[in-house]
Amino acid sequence: MLPDFMIIGAQKSASTFVHECLRGHPDVFMPKGETPFFENPFYVQSDIKQLEALFDNVKDETMLGIKRPDYLGEIECPARIHKHIPYPKFIVILRDPVERAISAYYWYMRMGYIPARPLEEGMRDIVDGLYEAQYPKSGEIIRYGLYHQHIKRYMCYFDRESFLIMFHSDFEADSLQSMKRVYRFLLVKDDHVPKSLHKRPKRSIYSLARIQLSRLRNPFIHTYYTYDGNMMNFLPKKNAGVVLVKGVFYLIDRLLFEPVCNNARPELSAYLGSRLLDVYIKDIDKLEGFLGQELPEWKNAT
Repeated sequence: MLPDFMIIGAQKSASTFVHECLRGHPDVFMPKGETPFFENPFYVQSDIKQLEALFDNVKDETMLGIKRPDYLGEIECPARIHKHIPYPKFIVILRDPVERAISAYYWYMRMGYIPARPLEEGMRDIVDGLYEAQYPKSGEIIRYGLYHQHIKRYMCYFDRESFLIMFHSDFEADSLQSMKRVYRFLLVKDDHVPKSLHKRPKRSIYSLARIQLSRLRNPFIHTYYTYDGNMMNFLPKKNAGVVLVKGVFYLIDRLLFEPVCNNARPELSAYLGSRLLDVYIKDIDKLEGFLGQELPEWKNAT
């Protein structure tokens, strides 16, 4: 069996929340965590049977799905998905692209993809294109927010009716009604109230000291993959030692770092916020035309 639907993005836009809510629905089966099968380097090293194996434990569920928010922004993914699954449903959740880029910046630092530097300094160099040669994944921080460009690529292979496009703000405003829209799109019972409805992701880490601690932990709990000689992706390690390492680092962070580190989210300067908005403004205009919906809140520089 192969998936009937996919949560494909956008990255840092509530896809984990939707995933957890769907995993609790009695008519839905989704593997835990993310499924990076269709992107490099996993696709070039894998066989479709590895994807099928994720659904070996399906029982009475009627809708099978996977989650990988990177799929929206990866050029190769639409054609690869269409080759194996010609008629899937796609769930896309969009967030103010400048806000999303800031959130991604801190995540990429935590994962060790880019240096741990203050937001204003590091994001300026990313916008200026000074990171990508040495840190190739840094380009995703900006590129993944060009939503219309990515959605248009998918439209070369799939019908518009295959997509449910929602917004991060929808789930902030009314998470239950937003999930009901997702259920109806998937043609499963919409009276289900997920146990995860009021859960929220762990608080983001903005303290550079705490980010450095996370970076020390990463090699013990993740396996990093390379493609064309560049570090591109990771998968969680699965062994008994991982739980112990996570526990030790959690206690160090909670008892020693969190009480003394300022975790307030830094704000971009008006200048850099305007530069980021300039990167996205044409794509936002095209997205408004595609959706038939204005997005004025996205057009104010952070």
